Amino acid sequence: MSSTFTSKIPEATDLTFVDLPGLIQNASESEIGLAQGLVKKNIEGDKTLILITIPMSDEMENQEAVRLAKQADPSGIRTIGVLTKPDTITSGAIGSRQRWKEVLQGKIYPLHHGYYCVRLADDSERSRRPSRADSEVLSAEFFAKNEPWNNFVDRSRFGVPNFVKDISQLLLGLIETNLPNLKTAVDQLILECSNELKAMPIAPTREPSTEILLRISDFCRELREAVMGKDHKFLVHNNRRLYEAFKSAIERTQPNFWPFSSKEDYRNPGLHTQGGNVGPYDLEDVRDEIAEALTWELPGIIPYDAIKNIVLKSTSTWRAPTVECFESVFQSTSSTVEKLVARHFKQFTKLETLIKTLSHSELDVCKAEALSLLEKLLRHESVPLYTQNVIYLAEQESKWLREYTKIHLRSSQYYLIPGPPSPPQWTQSTPLPPSQWPQPAPSPPLPSTSYDDELSVMATVTAYFEVASKRFVDHIPLAIEHELNQTFSEKIQQTLIEDIMSGPDVAGKMEDLLSEDEAIASRRQFLEQRLERLKEIKEKLYQFDLAV
Repeated sequence: MSSTFTSKIPEATDLTFVDLPGLIQNASESEIGLAQGLVKKNIEGDKTLILITIPMSDEMENQEAVRLAKQADPSGIRTIGVLTKPDTITSGAIGSRQRWKEVLQGKIYPLHHGYYCVRLADDSERSRRPSRADSEVLSAEFFAKNEPWNNFVDRSRFGVPNFVKDISQLLLGLIETNLPNLKTAVDQLILECSNELKAMPIAPTREPSTEILLRISDFCRELREAVMGKDHKFLVHNNRRLYEAFKSAIERTQPNFWPFSSKEDYRNPGLHTQGGNVGPYDLEDVRDEIAEALTWELPGIIPYDAIKNIVLKSTSTWRAPTVECFESVFQSTSSTVEKLVARHFKQFTKLETLIKTLSHSELDVCKAEALSLLEKLLRHESVPLYTQNVIYLAEQESKWLREYTKIHLRSSQYYLIPGPPSPPQWTQSTPLPPSQWPQPAPSPPLPSTSYDDELSVMATVTAYFEVASKRFVDHIPLAIEHELNQTFSEKIQQTLIEDIMSGPDVAGKMEDLLSEDEAIASRRQFLEQRLERLKEIKEKLYQFDLAV
């Protein structure tokens, strides 16, 4: 294991060390790997000083700590070597003494901050419990009396006091250099911590029943605003997109009429660019519909069922896009409820679960009632075919009759094979001089063709589709908004309060529901304590800046 300790020595700067485990060799591979991993992780930072103790009882090349320090700091900028156990080198080990002397002088294995040599008390001396001063005297006497250490002119590299003094100045210089960065980093941490605290739910300070009722009130108010698009517009924006898609789906069910005798011989006239999913119908198809619907009508009377049957082929397809639109809106509303419940009750797990359960239950009730209304509106668009918007119906019928007749008379322009059959023709009298021109009529009579009844049916069906689809694409969104969203937002507050206020021990129930989630409470406490510590660190950094 690694450990961290602080050295508080009088007359010296306080130093904090990370004491890493010894690099063992006679152990299992997992233990060796763990020890090396801890060392590598703690010495890799470019602002970390690497202090390695190097026993002089073994050759430098054999020491694993030296090798790892060299890997982490190839240039030796951050590494400081401390040579220990100089008293283990015997007087006869002349070569070994010379090599360690050259190491200390920086001639071999040079480091930017160099090496220090210390001699600590042996077992016999420690048994007498010497004071720190006595230990320093013994160390100084050793270096003064023994070769090659007594030959050094510069004595600043011997003994613990010199080492502590130099390293204290080195650390002080590093702190001064990095002080602006430290201040910036602390300020950033304070900002991040403060922002996270602000984003967290506020701890409850009111009496439980008051707290819960106020939160329910705020939740229901925001829900109503979301439904009505006052302050929270995301729900309305999403629903409007869904209603536009629904409108397009209904428009695509418009009958696709081709005013030609046979659709196989002509290309699409492109009259229904938004619709045309039902069909195409040519004039012969419509003639067949008239023939099948014929009963005891007088000559010249088009059977009502011929028009009705074609209309119903379109309106009978409206259920699928209607249900799809409703389900999409329901999911949008459910998602909005989930978000608002989390916003107001997330920190209280039990209360959040209860509010969510009650909300979805009430939403399901509103869903069933809304679907029932939509089914009624769908049945309204079956039989009878009816509208009081007769002026618009007549305008559309006249418009489409002229359009279909015009295309029919110009059918040769749409023929797929050269040499088409001659289209219906009509004659016109010899042109008159301008003085005898008649006044322009607002609606000139249409020329007669052999398909007048069929063209009339096409025009009537298209006109009625325009009327019916326009009212339908308004009625469905309004029904969904009123019966689902608005009804839910109006009823939910009463539902929540009635459930929460019921039962024998309401006060105990309220207190239990308001028990805050342990993870949120713990996180808030951690952030508050961390923010306090960061502020203390900031203050000490500024005091240090003033001191230096």
